[in-house]
Amino acid sequence: MLTLLTIGGGMDEGIGIEARVAAGRARLPQVIGTEWEAGHRRDLAFLLAEQVDRRGKSGLPADAITDVINEGIDHTEFLLQRNRTPEYSYLSATFHRARFEATGRLADLDAAIGAYERAEADGLAGRRLWALGELLFIRFENTETPADLERSIRYLRTALAGGEPRADCHLRFADALLNLSLPVVFRAADPMAYGLVERMTPLVDAYVGEAIEHLTEAVLLDPRRADAVTLLNLAMLAGGAQSAPATESYRRLDAAVAALSPDDAKRAALVAVRHALGRIGWPVIEPTDDAEDQIARLERAVSELPEGHRLRPAVAAVLVGSRAAGQRRLRLEREAIGSVERGLRAESLTDLDHGLDLLRVALRTPSLSGFSPAELILGLGLARRAGISGRRRDLDEAIGHLESVADELSGQPAHPFAGAALGWLALAHRQRGHAAKAVRTGLAALRERAGQVLLLSGTGRSRVVARLLAAEALEIAGWALDDGLPERAVEALELGRGLLLHQATSTLDVLDVLTAAGEDNLATEWATVRDHAPAPDREHDLTALVTYRSFSPALPHRLLRHLGAPSVPLLSPPTTHEIATALRTAGADAFVYLTPTGQTVVVRPNGGVSLPTLPAPDVRLAAYLAASGGEWRKAFGELCGWAGSVVAPLLAAITPQRKADQEISLVVVPWGSLGRVPWHAARIGGRYACELARFSYAASASEFIAAVGRAGDPVVVTDPEARATWPPGALAVLATCDPGPAGYDEAGTYASALMARGAAAVVAPRWAIADQPGAAAMLAAFHTFLDESGRAGEALHRAQLWMLDPHRRPLPEMPDTDLTDPVLWGAFGHQGW
Repeated sequence: MLTLLTIGGGMDEGIGIEARVAAGRARLPQVIGTEWEAGHRRDLAFLLAEQVDRRGKSGLPADAITDVINEGIDHTEFLLQRNRTPEYSYLSATFHRARFEATGRLADLDAAIGAYERAEADGLAGRRLWALGELLFIRFENTETPADLERSIRYLRTALAGGEPRADCHLRFADALLNLSLPVVFRAADPMAYGLVERMTPLVDAYVGEAIEHLTEAVLLDPRRADAVTLLNLAMLAGGAQSAPATESYRRLDAAVAALSPDDAKRAALVAVRHALGRIGWPVIEPTDDAEDQIARLERAVSELPEGHRLRPAVAAVLVGSRAAGQRRLRLEREAIGSVERGLRAESLTDLDHGLDLLRVALRTPSLSGFSPAELILGLGLARRAGISGRRRDLDEAIGHLESVADELSGQPAHPFAGAALGWLALAHRQRGHAAKAVRTGLAALRERAGQVLLLSGTGRSRVVARLLAAEALEIAGWALDDGLPERAVEALELGRGLLLHQATSTLDVLDVLTAAGEDNLATEWATVRDHAPAPDREHDLTALVTYRSFSPALPHRLLRHLGAPSVPLLSPPTTHEIATALRTAGADAFVYLTPTGQTVVVRPNGGVSLPTLPAPDVRLAAYLAASGGEWRKAFGELCGWAGSVVAPLLAAITPQRKADQEISLVVVPWGSLGRVPWHAARIGGRYACELARFSYAASASEFIAAVGRAGDPVVVTDPEARATWPPGALAVLATCDPGPAGYDEAGTYASALMARGAAAVVAPRWAIADQPGAAAMLAAFHTFLDESGRAGEALHRAQLWMLDPHRRPLPEMPDTDLTDPVLWGAFGHQGW
């Protein structure tokens, strides 16, 4: 809470805040231009800040609060122009943050961050920079810019060192640390790549350990914070169950329990947390003769929690999975998988051989715990040993075991281990030279894992998982292209694109769907396991699989049924025939997938698929992505030159199938950072690509097909936020930049989000252009041609040609600027139909 002064010096501070603000506003005109103006504005600004602080209790409508915030910003800007002090800078920053919290707009977030950065430059330090750390983390969550995450951690750490005592402070800081470290921990998407990719660097070890420390502090402060317990589970998985930070966390939790009296409510909650953590970190019930006694203690821990307590389901699940039956099997599996894991990470045949021998013994030992991962890990270990030693018989045996597991799980959609089994089997087939089988099995693995991504919708894990699997889809598409299977390559690419598009645009939350359907019990069951079930981002943490016994194999199938699978587009990518049909309807000549490897897939209106050889990305793309300020224009020009080396052979491959006087029309799906390239502005000789063909863009074939199905008479929408007033198949025209995050992909842009919300087409710039004189002429020409043609893609193409035409017909109030500059017309792209 800010320290407030009174308006007018003698005003009674007991008067309500609204009355004091009103009095201050009334007096302001009297002091403007006098020596008292600055002091009066200062006092009024602090009163407005208090009013904003109390906005939840004041009863003021949202619009009135926004007016108060804007008024406060005006006063603080006046003060800063006259006397730049940390106090005024901090006051300005708090108003800017309040405006972002009121609007949620990224532009206001950027302004708030800028205000805090100015405050820091003016001397703000210590705990008061906590807000800057939080805002940088929020921007990272929206843009995934690594620099924002690293700076967020620095400021949060500084503020915590200043004595932030709240559990949510420790939780926010740990969340930032895990966002920085976990993508590195889980980066080895290829389970055969243990010898090529380190599990984590020492720096990441330190981050995870620090996260465990702060999450433990959060839990000790408030053991009922289920989100803190969940993140602590994840951190312990990443850092290792028996790492020094995890061991210290258990020690502190146990010491806190021992220090509390048996009838203390906090003690019961901490006991529950300790056992819930055991489910992930290491087995709660050790294989000893007194297992029944341990189970009885766990049952008492459950009984100590009140009915309805959020932790009861998690602890109950531990209890179910920790029964004494099968303790010998569990002990063998734990030792075997630990040995296999050590062997894989160190490429140690000694550890690997020992672990595989133990797994064979374990498979001959009865298990009372349902599905066991033992055969799955045995297949993986054999395949990996074949890669190290070259033993073909190991590879054949691995394929046999993995096929057995895949068959066992084939009737259980989205089983948490099915995707792992199929993924490892696909790699084993590839290693063995079974090209067609590898592609077929890899596609099956993608479909399984896509179901798991669908079930993770609405959780933070979906982003990491979707990106890992999209990279895997690109690899499988590469296999298919190498093996002359273009239709299968299209299927893999569409599965990958669908994963990215779903993660970026879906508002689905499985728990919300279940609750709305009245399936409260099913929602509770899923809430209990979804953050702990082995999903694609955890499939390499082999030791975590041993104690995973409480998951019902039928649960994913029941969940997918409620979500409408297999009709969900994510699980049903379009065929080449469906793509070709949409091309014919749209009058387009080719649907082109551009991949970072240089491999290109072209689908034609007749259903044919061709694979032209195009140049792979080179240093000019990297230079453009890194350029800023005065370097950007030069990098842009060089990028257009490189793009021409890609587009020229592409057009050459397509042109012979069209008459000389017919316009070529392409729909381009650029993968990853290739989406930053304005392909229509590619320079080919002395001409630009848009002079040779019409370009549209899409995030996926599914998006394009849906847009073609929606298209009708164009109704232009310039306010994309006014979703409720959209007619079917609206055209969204944006004048503002849609740059996307640093890890740009066409699936993650604002345009793709609008397409997912029902637009038939979106026309938007790819970089900031609105303040340049020629931008208005470009948009005016576009709207003129839209009225004539009725099709957004054609209208934009004609507008681009008009900009390039030195004999163009004039428009009213044309700016005196070079309209042929590709920076002007090349910024605008068309997505949809």
